[in-house]
Amino acid sequence: IRTVSKADAAATLPGPAGDRLRVVAVGTVCERKAQHVLVEAAAALAKTRRDFVCYLVGAREGLPYLSYVRHLIRARGLEDVVIPVPETDRVWAFLRAADAFVCASYVEAFSLSVLEAGAFGLPVISTPCGGLDEQVTWGVSGLKFGFGDAVGLAGQLGKLFADAPYRAEMGRQSRAAFDLRLTADGMLDRYGRVILSAAGVRTASQARAA
Repeated sequence: IRTVSKADAAATLPGPAGDRLRVVAVGTVCERKAQHVLVEAAAALAKTRRDFVCYLVGAREGLPYLSYVRHLIRARGLEDVVIPVPETDRVWAFLRAADAFVCASYVEAFSLSVLEAGAFGLPVISTPCGGLDEQVTWGVSGLKFGFGDAVGLAGQLGKLFADAPYRAEMGRQSRAAFDLRLTADGMLDRYGRVILSAAGVRTASQARAA
């Protein structure tokens, strides 16, 4: 972030150049991560605007689901709007250039991709899967949509696209959550509380509160 500008990162990405809004989804393109929902959401948005591009970073050749996603992109006429990207060690460039991060997954634990999105100050639009409630404050650093709900995802993307100050503030909150909540000391403190609670031992602060 300190050494590469957003514009410089965007210049290295595949697909259309120019001032398009950029959406990134990071993770193996597979059924569990449901990237087809983002394709359908992009199709809905593209009926009224085509000033955006979606990158599906993590296209692993040989997976039937990737073939399905590519077929869907062609069928919806989105070749210049949705771009599958092979697995890469330059994920940072896509995150640096992006305006929003999407997680359409049905199942996640504690998503490293969402963690990285926070590090890059990106507003997160996600399903309420797995550990997302711990990583995102809904309505503050991220927006929620239902599992498989392409219409809902399109609506949330449209909300971010239409309001640059709102998008920027949500991105700032996303980075603030990363900085303030996800520290090594904070992690150890939480583990300590769980262990002590399981053992029936109260912490000093809990004893004072009682």
